[in-house]
Amino acid sequence: DGLASQPTLSRLIGTLAMDENREAVRDMLLTSAGRNLRAANRGHRLRHVDLDVDSIPLPVHGHQGGSAYNGHYRCRCYHPLVASIAQTGDIVDTKLREGNVHTADGSLEFILPLIDRLENDLCQVAHLRCDAGFPEPELLDALEERELPVP
Repeated sequence: DGLASQPTLSRLIGTLAMDENREAVRDMLLTSAGRNLRAANRGHRLRHVDLDVDSIPLPVHGHQGGSAYNGHYRCRCYHPLVASIAQTGDIVDTKLREGNVHTADGSLEFILPLIDRLENDLCQVAHLRCDAGFPEPELLDALEERELPVP
C-alpha cells in the first residue's frame, strides 16, 4: 500500500535513463546506421543518403503523461517524430511529443541538427523526405538556405 506500481516505476526509470543517456543513444543509432551503410557499400561511406522523417501515432491505453487525444487518428496517443535512413531503414533519431501536436510541430529543431550530425558523422545528405504536413515556410526556407533538395 502506497508503493509505486511496476508501470509507474518503468516510466520513471525510462524517463531518467533517456534524460541521462539521450546523447549516447543518439550517437549509438548514428554509429549503427553508419556501419550498416558501409557494410552495404563494401566498406565505403556513401556520398548521399535520403533522410526520411515521419510523425507516427503511438496509441496508448489510459492517460499516460504526455499522451493526448488526437482527432485525426481518433485515439489517445503520443505523436513522435522518427527519422531514418531511407536506403537501409535504420532509425537515426526520435523525438517523443504529445499526442495532440501538429505533424510539423518541432520539426525544424529536430531536422536541422540531425542533418548537421549526419553530414558531420556519416555522409552528405542528398534528400529529405517527409510527409505533406511537414513543409512549413520556416523549414522550407532553412532547407533552401542549405541547398538541400526536398523531393
